[in-house]
Amino acid sequence: MPAGGAELLYRTLRKRGVDTRMVRYPREGHELSRSGEPAHVVDRIERIARWFDGYGGGDVPPALERERNAGLSAADEGGDGGASDEE
Repeated sequence: MPAGGAELLYRTLRKRGVDTRMVRYPREGHELSRSGEPAHVVDRIERIARWFDGYGGGDVPPALERERNAGLSAADEGGDGGASDEE
């Protein structure tokens, strides 16, 4: 969605009382998740994880405080979910 459309959606949601945030990353476009600046990619992922943590889960610890692969179905089945420790 072009920035103008995103701003319009954001303003409309706010006007209707929806708790919402709009985050812009300088120098980024739609490829942020694949080829964005590393600090922007990490920030985006952390924001997504915290958003999900805010919607229940009961006794599940927040995503950023869990052990690696804790509670992930791919890890429970012996896979690594595509994650790698290689640097």
